Amino acid sequence: MPDEISRVPTSPETPIPRAAAAASKLPCLEVWIDDPPSVVKDPAYWALMREHGVMTAALMVDTTKPGLDSVYKPRDLAIILPLALDADISLVATDWPEPDMDKIDRACEILDHEILPFGFTALEGDAEGMWKEQHCRGFASLDGAAAYLVGRRRELAAKHDIALQGTTHTGHKEASKHAFLARLLDRMYYQLYSTESDWEGKKVAFSGPRGPGRLQEEFLEDVLEDIPELAKGIVQLGAGLAGYDQKWPGHEVEEALELAVAPLCSPLNDAGVRVMAIRMWSSKWLFGIRSDTPTQRRVLAWLKKTWGATRA
Repeated sequence: MPDEISRVPTSPETPIPRAAAAASKLPCLEVWIDDPPSVVKDPAYWALMREHGVMTAALMVDTTKPGLDSVYKPRDLAIILPLALDADISLVATDWPEPDMDKIDRACEILDHEILPFGFTALEGDAEGMWKEQHCRGFASLDGAAAYLVGRRRELAAKHDIALQGTTHTGHKEASKHAFLARLLDRMYYQLYSTESDWEGKKVAFSGPRGPGRLQEEFLEDVLEDIPELAKGIVQLGAGLAGYDQKWPGHEVEEALELAVAPLCSPLNDAGVRVMAIRMWSSKWLFGIRSDTPTQRRVLAWLKKTWGATRA
C-alpha cells in the first residue's frame, strides 16, 4: 500500500478546504466503482477519473447476494486493469464477506484464481449487512469468523502482494469499541456519509450531529478513543465520503463538501494519526450512470478544483 502523499495543489487557482490549507496536507482522493462493466471498460472513464485527481479506485467486484457473486468476469478484468494502469490509478478489489466458513473458503478460491491475478493492490471487505453475529456458520462467534477470514486473506495477500482493507458504516460493531475485524487489517475506511437525507429518507439538519463537518469530526474522535490500533497508527485510517445528495436548502453544494472534508485534513491526535485517503461513494454519481445532473456536475467540478492539480 502506498505511503501517505501530500496532495496540496500548487496552483493559486485551485482552492482547497480551509483545514487542508492550514495543515498543508490533503488526503489523496479515491473512489468506489459501482458502474456496470460496459461503462468501466471505456478508456475515457479512466481518463476522466485521472483528470479529477483520483489516485485509487475500489472496484466492487461482488454483489450483496450470498457468496461471492462476481460482477466483473475475468474477461472484463483483463480490459479494466490495463486501463487503470495506463491512467496511473491503483485498483482495490472490494467484496462482501460473510461469517460463514464455507463461503469464506469458496470466496478465497474465486479471489485467488479469477480476480486478484489481474494486478490489484489491495483486497477490501465490506463489513455491513451480512457481517453480523446471527449470520455465523461454522464459528462460535463473529470474532472467530473475523480471525479466520483475515487468516485466509493474509495467505492471499502474501501470494498476490496486496494489502488488506475493510470498510463499514458508523453504526456497525466494527465502528465501535467492540470492533475486532478492524483491528486486524492494514487500513479501515469508515463511511462518514453526510447527506441531505438519511438512508431512510429522513431529512438531515445541515448543522446537526449528522451534518457535514460535525459527523466526520465527532465520529473520528470517538473511533480513535474506542480502537487503540487506529489511534496508534497500527491500522491506517481511511474515510468514505458521500459524493451524492449534497444540496441542502439555503446552502451551496460546495459548502457541504468543504465542511465534510475539513476535519479529515489535519492530524487527529498527539500521535500524528491522519486520515490516509478520502474515498468517495461512488463512481456512478461522479463519473458514471447517475452523474449527469446539475447538482452532480457541481460535485464533480469541486473535486476537480480541489484534487485535479494533483494529477497534472
